[in-house]
Amino acid sequence: MEKTFNQEGITCQFCHSTTHINGYQSAKNMEMELDTVYSDNPDPDNSAHPSVHREFFTNSELCLPCHAIMKNPKNLEVCATGAEWKTYYQTTKKTCQDCHMPTFNGNKSHLFAGTHQNDLLNNSVEMNLSHSDSSRQLTITLTNIGAGHAIPTGTPLRMVMLKVIAYDSSGNILWENWKENPIKEDKNGLFMKIMADAEGNGPVPPWRATQTIFERRLMPGEATVVKYQLPDGEIYDVEARLLYRFAPEIILERLGITDPHFMESRLIVQKGMKI
Repeated sequence: MEKTFNQEGITCQFCHSTTHINGYQSAKNMEMELDTVYSDNPDPDNSAHPSVHREFFTNSELCLPCHAIMKNPKNLEVCATGAEWKTYYQTTKKTCQDCHMPTFNGNKSHLFAGTHQNDLLNNSVEMNLSHSDSSRQLTITLTNIGAGHAIPTGTPLRMVMLKVIAYDSSGNILWENWKENPIKEDKNGLFMKIMADAEGNGPVPPWRATQTIFERRLMPGEATVVKYQLPDGEIYDVEARLLYRFAPEIILERLGITDPHFMESRLIVQKGMKI
């Protein structure tokens, strides 16, 4: 394969040069033929270049070599999106393309929608709140209704966290589940995979990890219950927000990433209730 092609990343040519798939361990399982364009077109006819039909363009087989499973240089599994999706597929028969390449005007979108777009995030999780006056316990139920894999999935840098705030009648904050760092202050409302080095320091980037020290994520179709004991006081209302981040702030700082798109938390769903 040409060196320049290897260095270009995932371009149009990468997927559409795939002629055979021989496994789901990595992109090395994809055989390439750069002089031919492969697609799901059942009757390709293009005078500009040779065109050949491949059925796997219509299903998840094309996606799995890169997204099924990934291990780091220390042989530690850092990604298992394929296994998460296969369980979901058994009951829904939905492919990766159904969500990430929706059809518009008769053509499949090639935007490859994901967590960089708000539409998928905002329709992925359902939130319900309930409160017991006698015990002062707040119950938050989160259900993964929109993703065919865990939320979050892919690289273990991704993180989802609950932010819960109780206010008095004047809008003053009486209580919150964390202030600055949910990883240290409230793992009860944290959903991610935290990887650590040999000394147990975490989170660390997946390529440095030797172990997983925390894992809790929202699985497809499953409801997850999170409970908080609210303090005594004249609590008037409670607000709960489920937030998404591409990576913990400490990791982004170490990598020198300052772009607000990656640094800022993004809202998945928000609910409030009077107490």
